[in-house]
Amino acid sequence: MFGQNKKGFKTRQKVLTFLFFFLLASLFWLLNKLNNTYSADVTFPIKYVQYNPDKEMVRPIPSEITLNVTGQGYVLLRNMLFAKHYPVTFRVVSLNLLEIPSKNNQFLLFTKTLKENIQRQLGSDLQLNYIIPDTLLYTFSPVVHKKVKVVPDIEVKTATQYMQEGRFIVIPDSVVISGPQVIIDTINFIKSIPSKLLNAKKSTSLEVDLITPEKTSLSSKEVQVTIPIEKYTEINLNVPLKALNVPQNKRLITFPPSVSVICRVSLSNYKKVSVSTVNAHVDFNDATVKSASRLKVNITDYPSFVKIVSYTPKNVEFLIEKND
Repeated sequence: MFGQNKKGFKTRQKVLTFLFFFLLASLFWLLNKLNNTYSADVTFPIKYVQYNPDKEMVRPIPSEITLNVTGQGYVLLRNMLFAKHYPVTFRVVSLNLLEIPSKNNQFLLFTKTLKENIQRQLGSDLQLNYIIPDTLLYTFSPVVHKKVKVVPDIEVKTATQYMQEGRFIVIPDSVVISGPQVIIDTINFIKSIPSKLLNAKKSTSLEVDLITPEKTSLSSKEVQVTIPIEKYTEINLNVPLKALNVPQNKRLITFPPSVSVICRVSLSNYKKVSVSTVNAHVDFNDATVKSASRLKVNITDYPSFVKIVSYTPKNVEFLIEKND
């Protein structure tokens, strides 16, 4: 058994020695090959700088370019592995753009006009042969300014017996947005970053950031929003029913003639509420339907500071009589 172990050890030693010299020879072979000169396609990202202040580039924007270059093997290998970290820079104001007559705000760029500039960026280690593709397409839009409303995105939950009294008070209530016309034309308001106000018991002011759409800028990046909070009470109103669209020769009688409406109102507005504050009506046209036996009650025309909690009945019986 000892002889077999000794024989196996020698075999493993020979294999390891062979592998060592094989890897060493491969390394020398690779280093020798990398010293040779080759040509290859290398794809680089594009970085745009120095935009025209009166025009903005809009999507789709070419984001990469392929260069056929010649250089030593190790230089090519390095660029292939790390090209994404070394973008080719385009100075937008210096691009030799040709406008397409039949297409509004679209331009062509023949990449051969960039060859000298890109060669300087590559340095002396690489020789630029040609650029792929030979043409790039760009769309530019005039930069415009527009005043738009600010819409706060705030979830408000009040404590028991409290309510939000009125709309948000936003300062400033609008902002000026600037950017490409094709984008600005689609924007009519700016929302805030979503936020929450929980268990609110008093009026509260919040500083909220605005959401800036891509490729635009805002005159103000934040606004102050005041959420008015007050205690509320509930009022039960006995509101007479009105009948709409009744012909002059007819009379519509409902049973019951009024509805009970429960309203929620802040204490500061309590004295403003009366029976005349809320309107309840039925529509005579609904009574002309053959199968109609009851009419739907509609609650309308009440002020914004009143919240309708419930009303009853939702439907009423009716009688149509002729006027004498």
